[in-house]
Amino acid sequence: GRLTSARFHGEFIAYCEGDDYWTDPLKLQKQVDALRRHPNVGLCFAQAEKLFMHTGARTLWTGDCFPSGLILGMKFFLWLGFGKKRVARVLGPESFIMTATVMARSSVIREADASYEIFRWKLLLGDSTCWLGCSSLSDVYFLKEPVAVYRINDGGAMARSGARMMRDGLIV
Repeated sequence: GRLTSARFHGEFIAYCEGDDYWTDPLKLQKQVDALRRHPNVGLCFAQAEKLFMHTGARTLWTGDCFPSGLILGMKFFLWLGFGKKRVARVLGPESFIMTATVMARSSVIREADASYEIFRWKLLLGDSTCWLGCSSLSDVYFLKEPVAVYRINDGGAMARSGARMMRDGLIV
């Protein structure tokens, strides 16, 4: 489903897709606190543990390319869109954030949804588009501690190559 929608109610939206899960019982409170402390912030994300389902291996996505705390929206927009170190690499692994760690201000989500036509496209990987839209309209906050587990499955969208996804019609 779409990550953006006029159907959302409430001040904030927290994301957790069906195969991922939150590990920090205070995740929501920490993110609400950060968003309330910084009214200019529309998106808050955190570190996550990656769980490779086919092997059981676990690694920590540290987000080391992002500074802890407040990040100016346009700087984050450029880092997420082009990669902090390799400008030519779109959505490089150093700039990919885990959806299960995100909390957003619903007013910013609605504004991005109304402002950008791309939000109405049928994208398999719409989360990065949503984060780009939010960061173009507001600042971002990075909570530098793990709060969730992101499961990686062999058949999942992130395990496929971009060319294969396009060939299979998953990005239209």
